Amino acid sequence: MTDAGAMAVAREAEEPPQRPLRVAAVLPEKERFAPDAAGAVALMLRDMAWEPQPDQVLEILGWQPDGPPFAGCGFRALRPSGLRRALFGKRAAYAHAVRAALRASRPDIAQVHNRPALALSLARALAPVPVILSLHNHADTMPAGRSAAERARLAERLAAVVCQ
Repeated sequence: MTDAGAMAVAREAEEPPQRPLRVAAVLPEKERFAPDAAGAVALMLRDMAWEPQPDQVLEILGWQPDGPPFAGCGFRALRPSGLRRALFGKRAAYAHAVRAALRASRPDIAQVHNRPALALSLARALAPVPVILSLHNHADTMPAGRSAAERARLAERLAAVVCQ
């Protein structure tokens, strides 16, 4: 081995290994992450968690299900306060709980499923963490995605909008 080759091998040995990319996937507030109550988005995220990428750690956030959540998945059950739910409604209480959980965990990427308004709110609250919106339905049926101007705003303010 040449001196240059030996130096390159030594440099590689000195570099610390890269840590995995921490991805937080946010379920829609109506979706439950449990075998007896899961919808299509929860099932897709369960499958992703069961077949993890070697360079990623996936944490799934959603309401606390009535029964046990899917096993073998990195699931964080959110329990918004009853008072917040009573005062502001379920959607606002859920958004607050998601924001608090993501501020505490500081993922590398936040991926919000089917909730454009929540994605925009998280993009403001978590900056500079990139927020990706994954749409499984037509955005024109959702708050903050109904008009062309609202959809343009999503494209402008989010790291990506993925239509699945």
